Amino acid sequence: MTDIVYNPDKLYRFPTLDADDDYIISFRDRYFQQYSSYRNKHLTRLALSMYYELGRQWIERDWEQTFEALRGFAFREMQSTAQVELPRPVTNRIAPAIDIEFATLSKRQWKPKVVSNTRDPRLQAAAKVADDVLNDRLAKLDWPDKRDKFIKNVILFGTGIMKSYWDDSWSDTTWVATNAARCQACGALYSSDKAPDGTPIMACLVCGGPLTQANLTEEESLGQDFFGLDLGTNVPKGGTDLDILSPFEYYPENGGVNKTTYNTKMHGVEKIRSLDWIEERFPHLIDEVQPESPEEIMRNHPLLGERDLVSRWDYGFDAGIYDHHVRVYELYHDPCYRHPDGRLLTIIGRKQSLIAENTGLMQHLELENGEKASVPKVMITAAVWKEREGEFWGKSLPDDLISPQNRINGMDAQTIEARERMGSPNLLIPDDADIEGPELNAAYGLGKMFRYHISPLNPGAKPEVFGSILMPSGVYQERQACIDDMTAIVGPADIEIGEAPRNVTTTSGLQILGEQAERKRATRERGITTSLERVWSHQLKLLWVNRVEPDTYEAATPDGAWEVKQYDREAIGGQTKVKVEKQAYVDHSVIQREATREAMVDQLYDISSPLARKRILENMGLPTDVNEDSNLQIDKAKQQWIDFVDEGKIPVIDSSIDNPQIRFATLGTQLLQDEGRQMAEAAGWPEILPLIAGWEEDLARLEEVDRRARDFYGGEPPPDQAQELYAKAMADYEQQMQQWELAKELALQDAGPQGQNPQAISAIPPPPQEPPAPIFLPRQVELKIFGIWNQMIDKKTGQTPTPGLAGIAAMKAEQTQENPQAVAQRMERFLRFRSVVEGYRILVQKKQKEEMMAAQGGPPPGPGAPASGPGPAPGQDEGGAA
Repeated sequence: MTDIVYNPDKLYRFPTLDADDDYIISFRDRYFQQYSSYRNKHLTRLALSMYYELGRQWIERDWEQTFEALRGFAFREMQSTAQVELPRPVTNRIAPAIDIEFATLSKRQWKPKVVSNTRDPRLQAAAKVADDVLNDRLAKLDWPDKRDKFIKNVILFGTGIMKSYWDDSWSDTTWVATNAARCQACGALYSSDKAPDGTPIMACLVCGGPLTQANLTEEESLGQDFFGLDLGTNVPKGGTDLDILSPFEYYPENGGVNKTTYNTKMHGVEKIRSLDWIEERFPHLIDEVQPESPEEIMRNHPLLGERDLVSRWDYGFDAGIYDHHVRVYELYHDPCYRHPDGRLLTIIGRKQSLIAENTGLMQHLELENGEKASVPKVMITAAVWKEREGEFWGKSLPDDLISPQNRINGMDAQTIEARERMGSPNLLIPDDADIEGPELNAAYGLGKMFRYHISPLNPGAKPEVFGSILMPSGVYQERQACIDDMTAIVGPADIEIGEAPRNVTTTSGLQILGEQAERKRATRERGITTSLERVWSHQLKLLWVNRVEPDTYEAATPDGAWEVKQYDREAIGGQTKVKVEKQAYVDHSVIQREATREAMVDQLYDISSPLARKRILENMGLPTDVNEDSNLQIDKAKQQWIDFVDEGKIPVIDSSIDNPQIRFATLGTQLLQDEGRQMAEAAGWPEILPLIAGWEEDLARLEEVDRRARDFYGGEPPPDQAQELYAKAMADYEQQMQQWELAKELALQDAGPQGQNPQAISAIPPPPQEPPAPIFLPRQVELKIFGIWNQMIDKKTGQTPTPGLAGIAAMKAEQTQENPQAVAQRMERFLRFRSVVEGYRILVQKKQKEEMMAAQGGPPPGPGAPASGPGPAPGQDEGGAA
């Protein structure tokens, strides 16, 4: 056992950066006091909760095992007494209560969402990348398991504690260039500004030229300098990590007195680490570290510290338990007046006490605009199940259940004992009587016979049967009352576990019950979500500050596929604000299904479109793959929008498989939403729209010209062949025109000067038609639309200093103080995407005309038929009203 030394004249404050090792070790010994009566009071309560959840409920404190018979939390099986030995049954009702509470709290599966409070598209794009990076990192850290463990600790121990930090492990390294110097004259390289013996290098040792900072390329970093030293080195790549801390290994400031989960500034963590773990992070100290005694480590473990294990521990028989392990002490202090940069201490071993880390807590990053960003290397957050006034440690769910659980176990023990003693019939006979048997009488059915001899002193006495008596009914009533009490304390409502309550079927009734259930757990929910948001935000900040080299992450696509992308510090762009995606605390699927059904009965939903039908299926929790063809069209259209917003990718209309009606409705709806309106505004759509008014008529005329050209040339021949055909046709045309002019002149002569002979005039043939020029429109309808828009813009802005789209972009850039070229590119991308949406609309209109003509028995309109006016946009009726 470690000696405890306390100097009352010594001021125990968190050591400063210049504190000596002795002071640091003495502060460690003072802070990590395992035998604090106040701390052990709470740890005893928490250990008792753990034992009861495991079903070990006939236990008592082991006073002989604890230090000074008071300080410690060791338990043992309840000792037997010579007078009374009752059975020890356990009907564990605490474990199911914990399971139900855990299922209720964890079923929401809170998910992070990186939010951006700006309309800057670059920052919004950075927030999207940050969101994907965070979710990818959490998946690699087994976040679902750690989240569940955290929530389980909140319920079982009353306090859940999480530690978020940057882990520099040498198991994953990367090659980086050293801070090398380069000679400006001869180009000689030096890995540092000092020679191997420590002498400063003032000038080039080859030519005497001046030295400057060398920004080495990757290829140069693989070489060696003038002294033969490497110009690069392996460093830990590092990454974020998460630990769920047990209350038995966490030491809050001031022992947790007058401290809460949100105002604790000093933290201590005592972890049992293997030598392998230490070697990966502190390889320079591994030769000095010696493993500690497994027995000493086990003594402070909540389960391994009981006498049956510790007192019987043997080095030979109990191998494999804490072999090659040592205690590692971590101390953190948030920034304050005394420690402006915070403090971080890591001490290895209780006896050796090797100081592995002694630095500030904060890491700083200087941004391009000169501002600085800071993030703590380690952050600890906690949440409680129910707050205890003036204490860091929270109240746990088993705290209120242990007493009724003991009553149930006691009544069950008495019931079993009574059944064993008095459950079978017994015979009461005089002392001088004799009885023989029992014997099986098989002749008259199953039964047993006893033969007794009359008592000489009391001939009239007969054996009396007694027994077959169990506990009175009041015991069972009391037992049921205990169960009802336990259910009332922690039992969830039916609606919280997804079951519709009896006699409640209306949506309003379900809504009221759901809101009551949410209010019941609002406090603990707020504590858990606050801790999650702090951890998520800290993880992102660590990646933003520390991820210098590019790294990869996996992002899920809307269709369920995964793709690998690359990011760096700039891609996150400082977007580290994370919120929990709002989800219903109770199972709102019941409410949603009932509300959807009522709305459909009242005909409040128009389910004529595929989009509406898909949404109805989702609201009612039904499979959406029934209408797989329509749903795939919707999903692909949404993916087209996402690709355009995220990557500027312009979709291509595939008329053979795309459903133009669904595509237009989906993409048009996206354009009407806030994001679409913002993009239209940024692309200058309000300024462009008046310039292209009436483009549908121009499209119809040009399509007719294109149809005649294709009919004339038999399709779209190669350019050289088309020009040859056109030249020949023009020669024929000119010859025909000459012949026509001659015939016309002769006919006019025959008619006379006054036109006395009208028959001669009517005999004039019609003039020959000029052959169409070999100019063809693109086959893709979206390319036709985009080309017409550009022609109209060029025509209507021809008198301006800078005609065309470039002129509009220049004016827009002047208003927004942006790069004109960037604005022009944004405008062109938006016009191309909008032309795709309009292309889908044109295809819908043509299909509707064909169906209408077919219904009327007429032929379908040709390719050059005039297009009708634009159809109603999503969200408008035929008259154009919203």
